[in-house]
Amino acid sequence: MKKIIENNKCLYFLKELLKYKKEIGILSISTIVSTVTVFLQPLLIKQITDIGILEKNMPQIVNGVAGLFVCVLVYLMIEVVQAKTFAEIHNSFYKNLYCNVFRKLLHLKKHYFQMKNSMEIVQMLQCDVSQVASMTDRYVVMSFSYVFRVISGLAGLMLLSPELLCIVVIVIPVKYVLVKCLAKKREKNMKMYIQVEQQFGGWLGDTINTVEEIKLWNLYELRKCEFLKQICKSLAVEMKGTMIETWNIFGDAVLEWGVTILIYLVGGYLVFVGKISIGSVFAFVSYSSYVTRPVNEKSNPPAMLGRIE
Repeated sequence: MKKIIENNKCLYFLKELLKYKKEIGILSISTIVSTVTVFLQPLLIKQITDIGILEKNMPQIVNGVAGLFVCVLVYLMIEVVQAKTFAEIHNSFYKNLYCNVFRKLLHLKKHYFQMKNSMEIVQMLQCDVSQVASMTDRYVVMSFSYVFRVISGLAGLMLLSPELLCIVVIVIPVKYVLVKCLAKKREKNMKMYIQVEQQFGGWLGDTINTVEEIKLWNLYELRKCEFLKQICKSLAVEMKGTMIETWNIFGDAVLEWGVTILIYLVGGYLVFVGKISIGSVFAFVSYSSYVTRPVNEKSNPPAMLGRIE
């Protein structure tokens, strides 16, 4: 049942995104060009190191640096274009979504407004709309473009050294399990945070509506104690979310540096025996990040879908 619900959510967002065919076309072309520029950068660094610096060939250094500069410049220009395009998609989606929510809100039965106060309703609507609209944020949608980055990274790794490729391949499932585990905890904590915030908003709304009774019966201390309990509960959940993110960063850094250290160790040995060059080791480190880092990004959309009710 849960899988069916998740599939329906995915179909809904795909259907909504198809309304922006022109923007998606621009993003697709720019992503392909961006992937090519990213793929060429480590190879240019390899050329600068092996043919330029080690052989003391200044023309090759100049050519390599010029090519690297062009690749970086094109990549940054594409980032600007994509940022603008993503902002347009997000704003349009957010506006349409909020209009639909507002239209449905006006047609709700009177009984609904008697069960919840106005502040609780507003807070709940803002939170829900923001959560759904966040699926069109740049960093969420761009996670799907990392597929191209992974493909280019694997191609570069196989081109440079099949031996070193084994190190990266072994780390990928370990990192995936770690990220998946933390993503589930993040999802659970986010649902709890939304629930706590809604309860706090409802309590605060009720308190504001009963200010006269509080003054009449001198309930200041009682309400203050209740307020502290509510705010502490909210901060505790927020603190838990911060620690989950911190452990995620810690685990990611340990694995990333572990891969880098192993590449330098094994790569150094391969350089000594003449199988690869020094520039190939530097390029391999760059390509390995193209493959391992997107594992984090690929876990984000499912986690976000899971917290959208």
